[in-house]
Amino acid sequence: VRMAQELSPIEQLPEEILHEIIDNAPESILVLKKVSKLLNDRVDAYVKRARIIRLLDRLDLEWVQEDVTRVSFGLPLDRVDLFKLRLNHFVIREVFPWNRIDSRNPDGRSIEPYNWKFLLSDDPLQYFTFDFVATEGLLDSLNRCIGGMSDASYKQELGEARLYACDSQPTFRGQQQLHFRKLLKGIKICEFHYGGNISNDDVDFINYFIDVHNVDHLNLRLMETTASDPVNALLCFSSRVHSMFLNQYFLSANHWTYMFGLQNGDWADTILAMLGRDMKLETLRMNGMDVPQWLSPASQVKLKQFIPQLERPVSFEAYHRLHRSFADYMDRGYSVRATRGGMSIQYCSRRSSRPMSAASNLVISTSNDV
Repeated sequence: VRMAQELSPIEQLPEEILHEIIDNAPESILVLKKVSKLLNDRVDAYVKRARIIRLLDRLDLEWVQEDVTRVSFGLPLDRVDLFKLRLNHFVIREVFPWNRIDSRNPDGRSIEPYNWKFLLSDDPLQYFTFDFVATEGLLDSLNRCIGGMSDASYKQELGEARLYACDSQPTFRGQQQLHFRKLLKGIKICEFHYGGNISNDDVDFINYFIDVHNVDHLNLRLMETTASDPVNALLCFSSRVHSMFLNQYFLSANHWTYMFGLQNGDWADTILAMLGRDMKLETLRMNGMDVPQWLSPASQVKLKQFIPQLERPVSFEAYHRLHRSFADYMDRGYSVRATRGGMSIQYCSRRSSRPMSAASNLVISTSNDV
């Protein structure tokens, strides 16, 4: 046993100060473990904490085959080593005690019948992918690894959570949603991305997920919508989130005017209701890149006239076929503009709002004289 006077200055630091150092410089964690056995033990104690700094910026869940699910964890490079240590403690040692992820090997080790992969990339985020057959114990271990807690006084935060629905295998759809919920238990989600078909059950799941995880932004990547009341579904979403992005994908040549379950829908009244005073929604973007005739000329005129009369600092952007060009103008503090392939109506204070993603800004060349 070493005497106190034999300890280095960093070994003499109080535990809370050492934890604060790791919180602010997580990339130092492996270096600290190598200093001494004492420091190694104290770092291990930090790794095992339930409360941890924000590890992930993004989590994706998708169906692979039969009952196999793939989860992808996206995190900054400076948190990779800390994440590996937590994987070893919470998942590998508890669920797969005969294996471990080697911090010195970026590719980790194959865990049969599971497959961990660490993909080093030039992207700001680094990705771990994991194929698994879900069990209660495994989902619980993964949840604790990323900082999930049942303590209502504290919630870990995650930037984006993405669920790609299993449209080809409806049998597994409900299981997939259940796995997603358990994996993210006790975690606040800033952005929720949902891709696939939308049924009544999916609407209920999305509303539940928004409420439980305090979601701020909803991003829907839509195929076919079979919900019995699409307009009511959108109003429910609008009452829950601050911003929403609807991206309607192509279904068939008979769906050029299709958007969220409605063919030739009266979108002006629906959009005005979604942005109304009794709604939480402030930013709405609708991308009909694959269905460019979804917004009728009459709806365009009505939106330009009535959104500025809402007397709320809202932002609306849409991609559609421009039926006629118009000069940019201001109305009651709103900027009304014709954009390439669409229109934009924004309260001036929201002109700097986050734009559509690059994929959403693709333009289909159309005539302005239609």
